[in-house]
Amino acid sequence: MWRSLPAVEEFSSHKETLQVIEGKRQVLAKVSELLGSSEAEFQAVVSDNEMVWLYNSLFFEDLNELMKEKPLDARMMAQYSPTSTYIIEKTGLYDMDFAFLRRSNQPSFFIADDKEILLLMNNEENKLLAMWTNYEAVVASFRNLFEHLWNSPTLPKKTSPSLIEVQE
Repeated sequence: MWRSLPAVEEFSSHKETLQVIEGKRQVLAKVSELLGSSEAEFQAVVSDNEMVWLYNSLFFEDLNELMKEKPLDARMMAQYSPTSTYIIEKTGLYDMDFAFLRRSNQPSFFIADDKEILLLMNNEENKLLAMWTNYEAVVASFRNLFEHLWNSPTLPKKTSPSLIEVQE
């Protein structure tokens, strides 16, 4: 009877995982890892707090170098504010597509190659936490959210080295 059962197939090498990361240093290390592993696409939605945090790290320098090394479709969105416009102008990321969000309470997240996502969160003590996962359903959901926000008709996009003004 045992031999009549179908053979057990090998599990695929792709294992879906979920990881919670605590602390700014550990989260930044994961953001850098995500960026470094990106082969074709990298998308980010960040708040002003995260923009300042990334600006004070090597994130923008690393992104600039990576975009020089390989054809990376990098897109970023942030809320329209003096902070975000200042940081984008200072980083010199003119090859990167950038757009402003109208909403200020959008969750911050990073997506690499439609394969993995890092979602930033704060706990009760206002400590930075992040959830990293490669679960296809979660990545697809946030990718759809990103595309919806990106294609919003009222969302102004950077079209030249100087940032455009928000159209009312």
